[in-house]
Amino acid sequence: LAAAARELGWSRPEVVEEPVLAITGGRHPLAEAVLSLGWADGAAGAGPARSPFIPNDTRMGVADPGAPPSSSSPPLSPRVHAITGPNGSGKTVYARQVGLIIHLAHMGSFVPAASAVIGLADRLCVVCGGGGGASEASSSASTAAVLLGGPLASHHGAFAADLARLAGVLASAGPASVVIADEVGAGTLAADGAGLVCATLAALGRAGGGGPRTLATTHYSEVLDGRYLAAARDGVACWTLSALAPRQGEGVAAQPLFLRRLVATGGGGGGGGLPAFGLACAAAAGLSAVV
Repeated sequence: LAAAARELGWSRPEVVEEPVLAITGGRHPLAEAVLSLGWADGAAGAGPARSPFIPNDTRMGVADPGAPPSSSSPPLSPRVHAITGPNGSGKTVYARQVGLIIHLAHMGSFVPAASAVIGLADRLCVVCGGGGGASEASSSASTAAVLLGGPLASHHGAFAADLARLAGVLASAGPASVVIADEVGAGTLAADGAGLVCATLAALGRAGGGGPRTLATTHYSEVLDGRYLAAARDGVACWTLSALAPRQGEGVAAQPLFLRRLVATGGGGGGGGLPAFGLACAAAAGLSAVV
């Protein structure tokens, strides 16, 4: 870890007792290494395409750095963040980089960020949607692990498994905890999944300082719609990972330009989410045009 910190430009975090989080220029160390080697996006046969990793900031429970100096008690940033964005925009990478930075700081390591103030956490809870996902099976042993694991092992469907994990996390997470929820509610009808995500975010946001610091990624743009989640009232900060859509007339499979920058969306304004670019992702993955 010391060698990595020196070679990769990591910084010494400030660990404090208050349940806050202030990360400037946070990075995911593995994703950054993959990009530096030109392995991104699985571009087989395309040759190296090195590109820089785009860092992002995270602020929970701390004063806005842009607040006027004369303000005696500037408002604190919400402790619950909802992250939306198209397929492939980097939502999962961002969420997990925040978790990794918190984890490394608690290990006593330097962290992949320009600077970081990390409030002590009594637990770091990670909930992944869709029954926990599955990794590529490259051997008979890993094939068996994939086929025997996940929802099947507990006799639950993917959505039921999501609910069980989420219930466990919410029952155990307290004011000093950190919750990373990645695409929870994706294994059912869109209305039910969006309802679960919005209701959970609202409940955690209304808890204020009594709830855990929470970062949730989701494809459900309903979190930006005030009919489902009144972000300002419910104490939720809404963000999206920005992208530039293809020019009109380039075709449905034309690739967007992912900017990877976290941009505040405000929430509660009746929309504002970007398209999912699902067809573009299918084309980039090599799926047959017939399909």
